[in-house]
Amino acid sequence: MTVEEVKQETEILLKITGRIDTNTSTQLQAEVLKSLQKMPNLTLDLKECDYVSSAGLRTFLIARHRQKAESSN
Repeated sequence: MTVEEVKQETEILLKITGRIDTNTSTQLQAEVLKSLQKMPNLTLDLKECDYVSSAGLRTFLIARHRQKAESSN
């Protein structure tokens, strides 16, 4: 899995390529949380993502909860 961060004016776009599974979800979670610290508007581009396991879905949920918490502050 690779993650490319693209900073735009009002958001950060993370382009994710490959598989999000038990082995890569920790890396993705770290990348997502790092990006959310920079800017609360985050979009995940999964067009080139082949597979998402339940561990990957958990990462999406954590990101959404963190995003909601950051935007309410």
